[in-house]
Amino acid sequence: MRSSSGAVLQCGALAGDDLAEPDPSRRTSPDDYVERTSPIVASAIAFWICLIALLALSTPVAVTMGGVLEDGGEAFAVVRRSAGSIVGVLQHFTPMIFVFGFWLFTARDEAYRR
Repeated sequence: MRSSSGAVLQCGALAGDDLAEPDPSRRTSPDDYVERTSPIVASAIAFWICLIALLALSTPVAVTMGGVLEDGGEAFAVVRRSAGSIVGVLQHFTPMIFVFGFWLFTARDEAYRR
């Protein structure tokens, strides 16, 4: 584009001014609070949900089973039942979420120095 004086004008986007990466030193603004904390909060919530579910589901429930024998007598037994394979999955993912959240916390402190 040419101005009325004949000089060549460049648009910012065409000149590459807006395409440059932002300066890393400017990332410490208060506007980045949500970006810094939301992954940490999400991993903390996921950790506590998994831990509570693990404690609730890994505690076996006592169930009384009974029946009638062939000779007419009755038999009762107390059977302990647990949730099954979900307990193994929670035992695997709960520590992983904790380590991931701790890593996010330390990475945030390294990326956003005070």
